[in-house]
Amino acid sequence: MNTETSTIIVRSVPEAVTKPKADYEYSTWVYGYLLEPVLRSIKKEIVAIAERFSFQNILDLCCGTGAQCILLHNKGFRVSGVDSSEAMIRMARESSPGGIHYFREDARHLHFEDRTFDCVILSFALHEKTPDDRKRVLGEAHRVTTSGGKLLIADYVVPTTPISKMIALVQRAVERKAGGDHFRNFKQFMGEGGLRGVISKFDLSELKVHSFHHGATGILVAEWVF
Repeated sequence: MNTETSTIIVRSVPEAVTKPKADYEYSTWVYGYLLEPVLRSIKKEIVAIAERFSFQNILDLCCGTGAQCILLHNKGFRVSGVDSSEAMIRMARESSPGGIHYFREDARHLHFEDRTFDCVILSFALHEKTPDDRKRVLGEAHRVTTSGGKLLIADYVVPTTPISKMIALVQRAVERKAGGDHFRNFKQFMGEGGLRGVISKFDLSELKVHSFHHGATGILVAEWVF
C-alpha cells in the first residue's frame, strides 16, 4: 500500500498576487464545485494528449484545486502543481493521493531550474491576468520548458457561432462574479482574441487547437520557438 502523501512547499508570494480572502474562497468554490464538472472533458483530453506525447515531467502552472494533477498522476505521470492561492493549494492537497508535489508560489517567479519540464499546462489561468502578468507567466513557462517540450493552454475562445455565443454569455456571468479586476482582465483577454490571440503575441508554434463546448473553449497544443 502506498502511504506517501502529497506535499506542499510554500514560497514567498508577493502581496500583489494575493487576492482578498473572500475572492479566493469564491474562486475555490466556483472552480472546485461548479466549473470542474463542466471542464472535465478538457482535463481528460489533456491527459490523452500527455499520453500521446509520452511526457516524463509535467508542470501544472496555476493548478487551482489540483484536479488536473490528480488525473495525470493516476495515469502514472510525474506531475507538480503551482498556485499562489493558499485556499486552492489546501484543497488540492486534501483531495490528492500521494506523490504529487504542490508549490505555493508566484507563477511569474518560479523556483525551478531552466528546462525542467517537457510539458507545462496553463488551464483557465491566462484570462484572469493582466497583459503584463500573462507575458511574465508565459515567460516563466518558456524558461522551464525543455527544448522540444510542449505548452498546453486551455482557455476561452472568442465565439463565432450562435450556440458558442450563448455559452459565452454564461461564461461572462461567471467571470463577472469573480470580481472587478478579474472581469476586467477577462474582457481584455477576449478582446485580444482569446486563446488564439495568445499564439500571435508570443513565440509559439501551434500544433493543434482542440475545440470544446461548441467552440467556446479550447486547448492549444504548442511548441516554443527557441
